[in-house]
Amino acid sequence: MTTVRLRELNGGCLFSCEGHAGYAPPGRDIVCAGVSALCIALVRRLEEMALEGIVRLPECEVGAGEVRLRVETDENDKMSEILLRNTFAAIMAGFGALEENYAEYVMIT
Repeated sequence: MTTVRLRELNGGCLFSCEGHAGYAPPGRDIVCAGVSALCIALVRRLEEMALEGIVRLPECEVGAGEVRLRVETDENDKMSEILLRNTFAAIMAGFGALEENYAEYVMIT
């Protein structure tokens, strides 16, 4: 089971994705591939946003079956907050679709 967590903070958020879906054997697990693709897209976009000065990424740990992120914005920079919120809204929509179609293998908490 893959567990996805997103917690909003003042001026940022915490995100984690842990576990292997277990839908199929390694190398053939389409659910795990979908989760991985969403996580990679999220990390790359947040790294780009950090380079652009839109967000700070004080914690970014990526490993086998695990992603942990802490993302921060300047609380007074409403545009950065909106961009960050929209980035997570898009990614979470993808995780929501996976959870809806593969509820035994993906859970958003």
